[in-house]
Formats: sequence, structure tokens, C-alpha cells
Amino acid sequence: MAAKSVTHTGDKQAAASVHAVGERGGDLRGAAAKVRTIVRQAQEQRFDSAGFGRWPALKQSTIENKARTNSDRRPLRKTGALYRSLTAARARGQVDDRKRDSLAFGTNLPYARFHQQGKGVPQRELESFPTRIDRELTRAMDEYVTTGR
Repeated sequence: MAAKSVTHTGDKQAAASVHAVGERGGDLRGAAAKVRTIVRQAQEQRFDSAGFGRWPALKQSTIENKARTNSDRRPLRKTGALYRSLTAARARGQVDDRKRDSLAFGTNLPYARFHQQGKGVPQRELESFPTRIDRELTRAMDEYVTTGR
């Protein structure tokens, strides 16, 4: 009886591919630029749409005060510092923290938390995103981990 033989190819390439996926999954910094762009654009959308349509309207007294002081009349843009810290490539108060296991983009301006929580001012969320943007962020990280792009 003749000996049977089995030929296999591609096992080294497959192992290398799986290893690369594991490496990227353990270090998200490679996805940071794409994720940060999505976050910045989402923050621009948030400000342009008054919190995706969920921010309360400005009080009449606030509108009058902004007119008197020649300030930007849109919500959360009196000086523009908060807006810039969340939307600009680089700005004072901006958080851009890239670690192997986490990415954090946002603002550390102290008054942002009062708006986020509604403490002493009307609540205008700055941190959560609509589901469609959460999905976009997830897709960007998934694509990076699985393909390296």
C-alpha cells in the first residue's frame, strides 16, 4: 500500500495574518488619526445642530447678553474656546490621549463638565454620540484591527 501524503500551504501566511490582527488589537494607536477625525467632525455636527437637536434653546437673557457683548450668539460659543478644543486640530484645553489600550479625545476646559451635567446651567451634552456615529467609530477601529487601514 502506497503512503498517503498531505500537502498544505499558506499556514505561515495565515499565522502571520492572525498575529498581525492580535498586535493591532492590542495597540489601538494606529487607529487614532481616523478615530480622532470622526470625533472632531461629530463635534462640529453637534455644535452646528444644537446638540443633534437636543440642546435647549438659549434663554432670552442669554441672547440679549451675547448681543450686548458682541459674542457669538450660538450655544456654547461665547468665546469659541470650547468649540475649538473639541473640533480644531490643535487647541488650548484639548485632550488627545493615545495609549495602547485606549484613545481619549475631548476637552479639559473646566466649565465643559457643568454643561455636560447641567450643573448651574442648562444641560448640553458634549460626550455622547448618536448611534450612527458610534457605529462609524466602531467600524474605523474594526477596520484598523482587521486590515491595518
